[in-house]
Amino acid sequence: MHNVQIHSTAHRQGVNEVMLAGAVRLAGAIEQLAERGFTVIKVDFTPARPTITVQKDRHCQALIESGEAVYYSFGRQDPFGPYKVGQFQFSGCRVIWVDFSH
Repeated sequence: MHNVQIHSTAHRQGVNEVMLAGAVRLAGAIEQLAERGFTVIKVDFTPARPTITVQKDRHCQALIESGEAVYYSFGRQDPFGPYKVGQFQFSGCRVIWVDFSH
């Protein structure tokens, strides 16, 4: 990870505005996901692409079946066995989950 040095006040304010807008977008997405029955278990905050990890449940499977979500990563993790990671876009955020059930 690289730390960026910000020297001008105007640039610092611009960066802070981007961070705040991303945080507000992320908070709104979490609220909406919760209202739809998802359980949020982790958040990775990068303003350009916030990622929300949800607990795998019937909502995730329904999104896969409807084509609104896709599996994009597959592997094996001991002692759990094979897994796949699903994702969909929601309110400017990427939402993912891990499925160990195949």
